[in-house]
Amino acid sequence: MGGEVVGERGDLDGVAAEALISYMVKMTGQCRASVLTSSAVLSASSKRTGTRS
Repeated sequence: MGGEVVGERGDLDGVAAEALISYMVKMTGQCRASVLTSSAVLSASSKRTGTRS
C-alpha cells in the first residue's frame, strides 16, 4: 500500500478484498477448529477403546 491517493473504485476494491479475505480466514478458522475438535474426540475415543488409528 503506497502513500498515493487511490480513486474511489480502488478503495472500494480494497475494502471488498479485505472483507472477502477476513471472511475466508474466519470460515477456514472455523473449519480448522471443528477438525481439531473432531480429531481430539476421535483420539480420546480411540484411547478409551484401546484401538489405535
